Amino acid sequence: MFSLCYHADRLLIIPFFYHTKTRLTVYTFLFVCGSLLPISIYAQGTEEEEGALQYNLLSWSLRNKDPEQAKAYGLLAVEAATNTGNTTELIRAYSFTGVAYRNLGYYEEALRYYSLGLDLALETHDKKQQCYAYINLANLHLYLKKPAEAVEQLKKITRLVTELNNPNISGYYHLNLGRAYTGLHLYEKATKELEASLSIRVKNGEKNGQSVCKKYLGDLYLQMDDAPRAVSNYQQSLELMDKEWDKDLLSANLNGLALAKLANQRPEEAKNHALNALATAKEINSLFRMKEASHTLAEVHRKIGDSREVEHYLKDVIHYARQLYTESLQKQAEQFAILLKNKELEYEKARLVMLHKEQIRAVTTMGCAGVALVLIGGLAWFHRKKITLKNQHLQAIREQNQWLEEKVNQRTIEIEGKNKKLEELSKFKESLTQMIAHDLVNQLSMVLHASEAPIDMPNLYIRKAAMGMLHMVNNMVDIQKFEDATVSLSIKPLSLPGLINNARDQVQLLLTTRRITINTQGDCNVMIAADENMLLRVLINLLTNGIRHSGPGSSIEITCESNPLTNRAKIGIHDHGSGIPEDQLPFIFEKYWHGKNNETEGPTCSSGIGLTFCKLAIEAHQGHIWVESNHGHGTSFFFDLALSPAHANGQETTPNASQTFAFTEEEKALVQTLANELRTLPIYEVSTIRQLLAEASIASENYRLWSDEVIKACYAWDEKYFYELLSNL
Repeated sequence: MFSLCYHADRLLIIPFFYHTKTRLTVYTFLFVCGSLLPISIYAQGTEEEEGALQYNLLSWSLRNKDPEQAKAYGLLAVEAATNTGNTTELIRAYSFTGVAYRNLGYYEEALRYYSLGLDLALETHDKKQQCYAYINLANLHLYLKKPAEAVEQLKKITRLVTELNNPNISGYYHLNLGRAYTGLHLYEKATKELEASLSIRVKNGEKNGQSVCKKYLGDLYLQMDDAPRAVSNYQQSLELMDKEWDKDLLSANLNGLALAKLANQRPEEAKNHALNALATAKEINSLFRMKEASHTLAEVHRKIGDSREVEHYLKDVIHYARQLYTESLQKQAEQFAILLKNKELEYEKARLVMLHKEQIRAVTTMGCAGVALVLIGGLAWFHRKKITLKNQHLQAIREQNQWLEEKVNQRTIEIEGKNKKLEELSKFKESLTQMIAHDLVNQLSMVLHASEAPIDMPNLYIRKAAMGMLHMVNNMVDIQKFEDATVSLSIKPLSLPGLINNARDQVQLLLTTRRITINTQGDCNVMIAADENMLLRVLINLLTNGIRHSGPGSSIEITCESNPLTNRAKIGIHDHGSGIPEDQLPFIFEKYWHGKNNETEGPTCSSGIGLTFCKLAIEAHQGHIWVESNHGHGTSFFFDLALSPAHANGQETTPNASQTFAFTEEEKALVQTLANELRTLPIYEVSTIRQLLAEASIASENYRLWSDEVIKACYAWDEKYFYELLSNL
């Protein structure tokens, strides 16, 4: 006869002895064991709770120095907190593990752990941890270059942040919101949020936190083209930070300072900072930071004029980019391996649960002999289901393995394609260099020809040729600015006849050389709203293009149409050259594209940037440009612009050539000294003039407007307006 005692998922079969002394001994043993068991469980639970806390502290302290070790401690903290049921430490463990995965570049795993922490914080109504979870999610979106999604996550906790009034949470909230607004180019909002975060860090004496805020303020001002303020913030960040605390932040700071110094026309200082940034990046083996610093060094040496070093660092940039791409593929493969391992763990857990159920079922069968046949049938059914489930899991694993192999093959093909594109890009770079050199040689030949001419006006010809080179260089620079959305237009009322005459003067040397005349037709006597410098260069580019493709002794017509109902003006430039083949028309405005010339024109090698600049400039004015051509019968370029408000209301007025600026007596004395220095410089030394204007210690809105007008006069090569601005103070 037996007595059954069930404890801790085990079935203990204890013989029931009839002797009283034997029963008393057995019962005493069970009583002692039962008394000690809760004490043992309590001690083990307390130890695990302490372990979860310590693992979390280690994970957080190592997140920047050694993210791999931080991840290991974070996973140990998750396990310990799960075993003890400590939800507070479990939420923190999820968060810190997600941070470690984020710093390692495993963004999907980071998102999974952040989401687990957020779900648990919402379930337990832990407002503080909810704030940290949403801030972590926003920060992850910033790593993925999704600032709009980051703002959306942070807006969910605006009320909670105000309610909690926790300095640490508020500091992180304002910092990440400022970074998101910077990515969205909302500079005023970004400045406000970053300054708010900095104020909190200063109040609490957190130097590393202040350093982070100053670094992102430097990034903001660099993006706003405010180089002096960017330099100041980067330097303050470097002074505040513990250089051993976060080497990645140190490298980013040094690189940002190098870019700011370069923008401030200090290439030698920029070079030293960029070299330090590269050395720090190599110390922590960060491919991204090494690529970033190498690109900055290439730009510095381009500014210095050392083409050999430029080529050296650009090769390094390509090398690091390839390594980053390879590393990204490896991380994706590792991510898939982690997912596969999680699936295997889930399968193993399900298998153990089923095994445990089988054991219980087997024990129950032994104690329930009367229903043996029913249980045998049930076990057989359960066994079949288990085999089916196992086969399904195995099939899923095989499909995942097959999918991973296909993904790796696909990535391999993509890498081969990208390598091929890099080779094509290298060949294109050589071709582009030859095209640009050819255009510059044409202009320099005109300069040399003019210098040998036995007439009294070689300076005029040289200036015209130099202006041609300046327009070509400005086209290349402004195309990049248009594509980066950093061009700022100065829209004002302009006289269209005046612009046409100015453009005609700029290309007069080409007209005289090829004996080509320009005629205007239609209603050209109108006022338009545009940026004078940009539109003048558009006209010069289109006229130069027409002259190049017109035969000697021919003519070019400029037509104008205005429509008061739509408040638009349509301008056309028509040549009588050989025209453009129909199959080449769709590509005419593409950057660096040049079509095949017809037999009568002979071979040319144009850089293909003039028409691209025209398209971007007209579209920046909310206008439209298009081409019409009949092969063999000439080409016509059309574009439309808005009429100025004065013309639309019947008030045709010509803008003043200069403006009056209400300087104070103190400002006027400082500006007068600067103007005297600027008079000693030729108008084409724009970089020197810009540097002198930026270095002047005059902080007023009037000075900013005046200096903007001086730069516009330089770019337009308008010496009369330039000297009027220097005189009429």
